[in-house]
Amino acid sequence: MDTISKAFVLILAILLLYIYPLSDSAAREDDLTRVIAFETITRFVDNVRDKGVLTPVMYEQLQKELAASGQEFDVRMEHKHKRYVPVYDDQGRFGEKYTVEDEIFYNAQIFPVLFPENPPPPDHRDRSYRLGAGDFFAVSVQSLNRTPAGVWQDALNGTNTPGGQLFMPYGGMVRNEDS
Repeated sequence: MDTISKAFVLILAILLLYIYPLSDSAAREDDLTRVIAFETITRFVDNVRDKGVLTPVMYEQLQKELAASGQEFDVRMEHKHKRYVPVYDDQGRFGEKYTVEDEIFYNAQIFPVLFPENPPPPDHRDRSYRLGAGDFFAVSVQSLNRTPAGVWQDALNGTNTPGGQLFMPYGGMVRNEDS
């Protein structure tokens, strides 16, 4: 056998014996992270939808469970509230019609309620963000750092992909209102 074929066999053996199993293990770790994160946001969103209220304790529990996955995530919440606005004619008479408008609230409007500047205790009623039955609540989660499988893929392919490869949205209609 000549030197070139021996070198080729050696490189192939290293790839098959070491690199591929490590890459496959990293891909499984990403899958596990994805499952943990999706299960966590599903439980969180369903809990908010069932209760009709979001508390600081619920949000901090979400962050704690997401951190257990080993990834850092950006959590974005969205609350859509339908408003029915009566339509009036030019003389101010009711036109027997309504328009439907969506009011949409994001993290910037939700966080000041959950975490005010002079906060009362975490379980205080004033720190609860309330939703109405029929509102829509959704959470989208995106990883901020590169995943192990992404690093291996980049090393093997000679590319450089940015972080944020894991993106999971989940939401639905609020079923109950907490009074």
